[in-house]
Parts: sequence; structure tokens; C-alpha cells
Amino acid sequence: MSAKMNVEIQIMQDNLCDLRKIAGWTAETLAGKLGITKQTISNLENRKVKLSRIQYIAIRAVFECEVAVNSKNTTLRKVMHVLFSAMPPIYSTRKDEVRTAMISIASIAAAGVTGLQLHSSATALLAPLGSKVML
Repeated sequence: MSAKMNVEIQIMQDNLCDLRKIAGWTAETLAGKLGITKQTISNLENRKVKLSRIQYIAIRAVFECEVAVNSKNTTLRKVMHVLFSAMPPIYSTRKDEVRTAMISIASIAAAGVTGLQLHSSATALLAPLGSKVML
């Protein structure tokens, strides 16, 4: 398995709960989209089990599909770009900063903030990570 794929799998496992909340999904909703149990999602989010390559591909596809079909969730699109396009080369050195931003964005989303307000908050929280992540 390539080093980049390993980093992306780690990024997905570290940020799965936050991505799910930004998408506006419960663990049960995500599990249903994947055809697995809510407990499996919980185990992955709580790192009780390591995310496999196959699980990563399936979960990534579900999130990418959501980005493609739901043009209103610009925050999910931005966060997916940051995590899987901009971050892999530097994730290990910026992990704590990324995690702090992701937890904050997910908390705002879980509080019911959506649309432009959520997108603006995410942009502000991601800005300290640098201009490369803001594309």
C-alpha cells in the first residue's frame, strides 16, 4: 500500500466523526449508506478497530458522492479538499492543528449551523493552516 494511501486512511479515521457531522448525518445514516451497522461506525470513530483500505474506499466514495450531489454543502466540499488534497503531504506535522479545526467545524455543524454561516466559520478555522488549503 502506498504511503499516500496510508496517510489518507489515517486522515479518514482521525476525522470520520467530524466529516459525518459536517455532512449532517448520524452514525446510523452513514452506516445505512454503507450497508454496515451503526456499531461499526462507532468502533471506527472511537478507534476500537483500524480502518481498512476497503472501508476507507467505501467511506470516501460515500462522502465524495455527497459532495457531488449536494451542491448546498459547500463546507463538506471544502473540508474534503483540505483533508484529502492539501493535507496528506504535511498531515503528520500539522495533525493537531487540523484536528482542532475539524472538531470546531463539526461542533458548529452539530449545533445546527448550516449554509454560508458554517462555510464562513470553516474558512476562518482552516485559514491558519495556510493558503494551499484554502483553494
